[in-house]
Amino acid sequence: MIKAFLLLLISSLLPQLSFARNISENHPSPYVRLHANDAVKWQLWDGSVLQRAQKENKLIFISSGYYACHWCHVMRKETFDDEQVARVLNENFISVKLDRELNSVVDAYLMEFLEKTQGRGGWPLNVVLTPDGYPLTGMVYLPKYNFLKVMRKLNNRWLKQSDELNAIARNIFQHTQRESLQLKNISANNLLKKLMVSVEESADDFEGGFGNRAKFPRPYLLMSLLKVYEDTRDADLKEFLVLTLNQMVEQGLYDAVGSGFFRYTIDQSWKVPHFEKMLYTNAAMIKLYVQAYKIFADQKWLQVAEQTQDFIMRDMKYEKGGYVGSLSAQDKNEIEGGNYIWQKEELMGLLNARQQSWFEKNVQFTQVPESEAVMPLGFWQGDEAEEIKPLLLNRRQQNKPLKDNKFNISWNAYLLISMVELAAVSDKPRYKQAANEQFNLLKNLADSRLVRNSQIHGQRYLEDYVFLAYAMWSWSDQLSKAADDSRVDSLLNEALQRFLGGAGWRESDGAIIPLPGESLVSKDGNLPSAAVYMSKLVKARWAEKARIRVKLRDKLRDVALKVDVSTVENPLESSSYIIELCEQSETGCKN
Repeated sequence: MIKAFLLLLISSLLPQLSFARNISENHPSPYVRLHANDAVKWQLWDGSVLQRAQKENKLIFISSGYYACHWCHVMRKETFDDEQVARVLNENFISVKLDRELNSVVDAYLMEFLEKTQGRGGWPLNVVLTPDGYPLTGMVYLPKYNFLKVMRKLNNRWLKQSDELNAIARNIFQHTQRESLQLKNISANNLLKKLMVSVEESADDFEGGFGNRAKFPRPYLLMSLLKVYEDTRDADLKEFLVLTLNQMVEQGLYDAVGSGFFRYTIDQSWKVPHFEKMLYTNAAMIKLYVQAYKIFADQKWLQVAEQTQDFIMRDMKYEKGGYVGSLSAQDKNEIEGGNYIWQKEELMGLLNARQQSWFEKNVQFTQVPESEAVMPLGFWQGDEAEEIKPLLLNRRQQNKPLKDNKFNISWNAYLLISMVELAAVSDKPRYKQAANEQFNLLKNLADSRLVRNSQIHGQRYLEDYVFLAYAMWSWSDQLSKAADDSRVDSLLNEALQRFLGGAGWRESDGAIIPLPGESLVSKDGNLPSAAVYMSKLVKARWAEKARIRVKLRDKLRDVALKVDVSTVENPLESSSYIIELCEQSETGCKN
């Protein structure tokens, strides 16, 4: 049905908008604030969006992006601030600009729609919805001319065939909802076999990682494979894991000068990064490399985790405590990667003769596409490296990476989970001190209403409750032994009451558009599956005789760790969930 709909629209595609109150410059999202003075009039994301769309019979155009995204900024400048584009959107559509990180459930739902209908996704994520809020079609970045062409065609189609398009969009939504509720009867062992077959099919045995195009680190999948290796001691799996761990830190995914990982590389060989740095990526990589250190006893992996934590503490501090969500791919001069790339002569000119000699012998460079600039690669170790890094970092202090200066609860909570694991194995006191500071900050949040102030429409999110509760329990369990049971149990009980239904979990409350209802929340995304961490936490707290209400506990047992169609069909996306199922089975994670 979805493919048929796509073919139907492909020849006569997409948008429309009316005059709307522009988003304001005091919006809580730095990314959305960048669009406050666009020629396109962006409406605040609240219930009035659907009301107005239905009253005026206009399509809704949602454009979702984030601060660190290079192509989001490109589309803002060349498209959304263009008068010709603005005329088409302002007259024919209700346009909404979203920060994907404040509206993560809507963004994930629309991304899944785009991937199913067009076979690809990315940001900026642009989706057109019917006035009732059902997705109709979408696109990622398009040059201005192509974007205008698509939007005009879709508007013309809507004016002539709105009833037909309404029916198609509603049918796609209903089909997706039915699909999400389908359960499968499959053992944990057979599910693990499916996961390992998928790993074998997608693993790059030459370069490490997965796939043969852009390379994402996929830390949660790698952590799942580390668990499998722990149980099986499979030599081939170890070889692949060590190759991948090395490639990710020795090539362009890792910032050789300032440490920390970029979100992904644009090539199969990990050479050229997409220059944004995300808090969730680096938090996950700390945890991954700590686990690798504990399993393989290689001191290098501990050093990678430590240096990544040092980067976060130095460059991602939030002015009000905790850490910001990301560092932009663009520098203050709007040059992509401008904080990280060099003219080779400039770089070598900062070094003395001895340092230059070391550099020439030990450091490789990657060429930046369509540029004469280069980026140094590698995980530098030794006295010379420690001399050289500050010299090169000094230039970055004059052109600091731009911060997405907002606080994300779940990402900061997951960071604390990683900080705790690092502090437990490192002999450097600063990591325990940083974990303690992060705990004290999050402890105060646990006593407040966990509402994401996304525009004027505040929502609560399952992942905020789950990861905050787990982070606080983890800190108490591993670093403090001073139990904070009441806060953890309060968060746990509220999460169960607020988000647990008869068929699964609701990922947020207060939805504006129709969303698929309850699901098992089995997929890993920016963070691992919230259902997995709920399962881990409930097991730990039940073992400690937590005050979890009996009705909620029984309800959770009815839902916990069932298997749905998407988990069976796409096991790589649900590896954390599959491993948790295996750990609860009698055989463990032995394939």
